[in-house]
Order: sequence, then structure tokens, then C-alpha cells
Amino acid sequence: MSKGSGAILDGKIVPIVGSPGLVSSTLTWETITQSNFGVDIGLFKNQFLVHLISIVVIPRIC
Repeated sequence: MSKGSGAILDGKIVPIVGSPGLVSSTLTWETITQSNFGVDIGLFKNQFLVHLISIVVIPRIC
């Protein structure tokens, strides 16, 4: 909220609070592209387990 300097009411300054204006059209937003990949391997009747996980996050300004 935007805050003004105030108004005079009964000889006293009263603060004024208002809602903000519209968001600027030049404001940009960030989007995120995320990819996940995983592999589970069990060897020797699942006595030896391998878990491989890869996560790729790519931020992008629109």
C-alpha cells in the first residue's frame, strides 16, 4: 500500500493509506523449467542397490 503525507482533520495530521497503482508493463517475471531423471538398479538379488537421481533447474526471465 502506498502511504501519503496525510490530511488535516480537526487540526491534526491524519495518515492516508491507499492501494498501489497497476503493475508496470516493463516488470518481468521469472519462470523455471525443471527436469527430473532417476534410475534404480538392483544387483545380486537386490543385495547391491544403486540409486541415481538427476535434477536440472533452468531459471529464465520472461
